[in-house]
Amino acid sequence: MTIRAGFIGLGFMGKPMARWMVEKGLPTTICDIADAPAEELVGKGATRVATARDLADRCNAVGVCVRDDQQVRDVFLGPDGFLAGGNDDLAIAIHSTVSTDTIREVAAAAAKRGIEVLDAPVTGGPMAAEAGSLTYMVGGEAAAFERYRPVFETSAKTVVYTGPLCSATYTKVCNNLFQYIAFTGVFEAFTLLRHLGVPKEALEQVTKSNGLLNESCAMYMNGVVQSDAATIGNRAMQDYLAGRLAIAEKDLAIALEEAHRVGFAVPGTALVSQIMARVYRVEDAGRR
Repeated sequence: MTIRAGFIGLGFMGKPMARWMVEKGLPTTICDIADAPAEELVGKGATRVATARDLADRCNAVGVCVRDDQQVRDVFLGPDGFLAGGNDDLAIAIHSTVSTDTIREVAAAAAKRGIEVLDAPVTGGPMAAEAGSLTYMVGGEAAAFERYRPVFETSAKTVVYTGPLCSATYTKVCNNLFQYIAFTGVFEAFTLLRHLGVPKEALEQVTKSNGLLNESCAMYMNGVVQSDAATIGNRAMQDYLAGRLAIAEKDLAIALEEAHRVGFAVPGTALVSQIMARVYRVEDAGRR
């Protein structure tokens, strides 16, 4: 199959993911309401269109990296959405971490048009997206995954096929609850150590040596836990951390929803979901 790639949602993650498509030589069409990131990619060789429907008409492999469930529904089901157009060899990968109910809803509607849907969340954050070293988790029909794999590989270090539709989102939310619980441990351990009067370097050396403090946790520790001057009262930093908090609370809410669906108790996840403002040092009296 000759790939005609498309991408909608050019934020911190989406823009570098789409850029790698262009830089790896895929003919790439993009769509975003913001002019600056879109024009940047046009300057690198992408083609810009106005709507999701235009992407569906031009492309056969489209990535979606929008903010939330409603935006995913809009780009699929809206009057100018994918399903208002499209062609019979189209596959759409949802990179946004959203409810599995939303994924099933849009996938069922797409199937009536013969359009394949994959859930394909990523992990690694903006730095990995910029470096082209993301880890992809992909759920859906195996044949659609294999056809789409070269697109994922433009910005991937690792691509993991997880099984049926929604299995990738299950994997992603479990990965994220693992991470947020780990961040909570880092926050409490290093903050307690500071109150006990011991320099952070001692515990940092120990936990790096024994493998507890991985790269992600070390970045969190140095960027958030140990940076009072950079976080407390700094409006720009508070705005950034509030954005991270919103993502964490959304992802943990999905994890709790899925746990409830299968009747499995995750009390640690429930607790952490209530204290993420403290973990991210967000100045929000209602959440702390």
